[in-house]
Amino acid sequence: GVSPDDVEQILPLTPMQRDMVMSQWLNPASLANTLGYRAEVDFEVNADDWEKAIELLSLQQPLTRTTFHQSRLPYGEFAWQCIHRHLDITVEVMDYRQETLDEATIQQRVDAFIYRPEAYTRQQFIRYGLMRLPGPRTLLLLSSHHALLDGVSIVLIAQATARLYEALQAHRNISSVEPLPLAFNDYVSANIQQIDHAATLDFWRERFQRCEALDFPVMPGHEPSRQVV
Repeated sequence: GVSPDDVEQILPLTPMQRDMVMSQWLNPASLANTLGYRAEVDFEVNADDWEKAIELLSLQQPLTRTTFHQSRLPYGEFAWQCIHRHLDITVEVMDYRQETLDEATIQQRVDAFIYRPEAYTRQQFIRYGLMRLPGPRTLLLLSSHHALLDGVSIVLIAQATARLYEALQAHRNISSVEPLPLAFNDYVSANIQQIDHAATLDFWRERFQRCEALDFPVMPGHEPSRQVV
């Protein structure tokens, strides 16, 4: 369902991602791998500039443009991650400035934004929210599947977005904002190299040198594959 023109890069899943993505697909209603981030500021945030800051960060960090897709092959990788050239980013603005809310109610509404397992079925693995409260008081929200972000990286993404927002508000050149030192696709590539380095490949070649290729039966109506497992 992805246009080839929209594909920047196709990557395999890391071992940890495999577990998390498989778990989510087997249990679509699960919240076990959902992470949330909430930052509070005591001023009114410009929603347009905040969304622009997120878009700028998306250009630097491919993980914010990543979706997961099931493989159609009955062998090998069961899923792949696609880095899109462009992925629409929308900040969900929730305006409660005219309401009197206690902290428990506010937290309930924050949780209602963060924990939406149905979003994953729509390929929304990272979502952004902005909650306006009386004061002025603003909550900046980020929801992510753990297959893309962990507790450390979700904070780094939020901080990097804040730096870009500050530059936009101050009308500074965006190039003056130092980007994060590592992109997620760099990590995936390094992970693959660690697993597929020469010593590992030599080990398995030696183990399988006496094995014959497996001949899988072909289902009726399907053409035999030329690939060898």
